[in-house]
Amino acid sequence: MFSLARRVGYVDTYMNDFGPKTAVERLGKLLPRTVADRNFVAMTFSAMVRGCYAAVGQRSPPQKDARRRKASCLMSDEEQIRQLQAVYVQRTDDGDARGKSDLFADRAIYYPASSEVMAREDIYNVLASRAAGQPKDRHSKHMCGNSVIRISGDAAEAATDYVVYVRVGEGAWEISQIGRYYDRFVRQGDQWFFSENRPVKLGP
Repeated sequence: MFSLARRVGYVDTYMNDFGPKTAVERLGKLLPRTVADRNFVAMTFSAMVRGCYAAVGQRSPPQKDARRRKASCLMSDEEQIRQLQAVYVQRTDDGDARGKSDLFADRAIYYPASSEVMAREDIYNVLASRAAGQPKDRHSKHMCGNSVIRISGDAAEAATDYVVYVRVGEGAWEISQIGRYYDRFVRQGDQWFFSENRPVKLGP
């Protein structure tokens, strides 16, 4: 009988190198065919796969890159929320309306400027319209920090300072806006999503 540590090592290594499907097939052949070992593999594998599919903004299990899946397993709820926020501002700067809207829960609320938008598809339509109206040579860069995150079960909220830099063409980067995000989040399955996103402009 293999030791507990050795069996954990096998599961971890095979998930890393081969991904879920191949890993479970190979582990079935490698480990002794006792009830205890079969149950161990099933439970450990199932737990790892559930955790690993919590990649931010990803609605279906990833087919490749087992190392990325493993990394998401090791993140705390707070770390997953911080990564969600980082992906959010990067997709904002990239003009990726669909990718950004995918970070919202189905019935989320989004507060752009002075309006209120509810539901993911309506949020996408607003984001896509705004992106289409931006000059092609206008670029932005959001910098966020000082997040204060509070988690309660499957819900969370955060207050996060932000600064937006903008440049047009080959011009210099200039501060366009300073503010604070007041966000709410909800966990659905193994993923965190925005349930509310409210940027509050503080200046200039």
